[in-house]
Amino acid sequence: MEVTAPFFAGFILLSTLGFELIALINILSFGAEYVLLKRIYHLYQTQLTPFSEAINQTQNRHLLKGLKNTAALPIFPLIIATATVWFTVLTPHGNLLAAHLKDYYQTPEDTLGIVRSLGALVGIIPTLYYSHLVKNLGTFKFAAYHITFQIIALIVAAIALHGVHFLWLSLAAIIISRIGLYGFLLAATEITQREVPEAIRLEVTGVSSSLKYFASMLLYCAAIVWSSSEDFIMLSLGTIIIIGIGAFLSWKTALKIPK
Repeated sequence: MEVTAPFFAGFILLSTLGFELIALINILSFGAEYVLLKRIYHLYQTQLTPFSEAINQTQNRHLLKGLKNTAALPIFPLIIATATVWFTVLTPHGNLLAAHLKDYYQTPEDTLGIVRSLGALVGIIPTLYYSHLVKNLGTFKFAAYHITFQIIALIVAAIALHGVHFLWLSLAAIIISRIGLYGFLLAATEITQREVPEAIRLEVTGVSSSLKYFASMLLYCAAIVWSSSEDFIMLSLGTIIIIGIGAFLSWKTALKIPK
């Protein structure tokens, strides 16, 4: 759904009633989610434990234990790298990029819809050659090469967007960067499933998810500080620096654990 949803949303936005249709779908999906969660709650209500301060303290201890266990893993730098790719404004599906393009370049909504669709479609490409390249490169190097490809594409996109003001080259580079992103995430997911002991896998997954959401929060905090179209270059620069750190950490892990 993470890949196909933006693809279909992009085509829906090509119509004059695109936003209304997506809003209706969101409302209906929230209603379905509420019904399912309510049913699950009633089915397992007898197994739920009432909240107490003791439970709260236990949860805090589990959180600290999860952070400690995650930081002790040899693949911890890769987990950090996975979080860095969430700090990006140079994404076909980003609201911040869409706002900038509409404000600064007067980009029409149908063009943005096509960009979103192509970004989702291109993201499928790594699944076509993943198994073959992993056999030759190994999972760690596959991840490192793909996040490196992503950062190179984003550098080209930023130069085209802010330097030479070649909008179409910038959009093309942003779309192509999804090959690197999704290839990296494919490999990172397999590495986590393979390298993390099953006993602490749930804890590590929770910490990893928290780091991703923290990176997203930092992005929007930065957008509050640099909120005008003229300041968008600062967000693009921050994207390149943060994901560049992720690429460095990915290569550090790949060279340390050559599998």
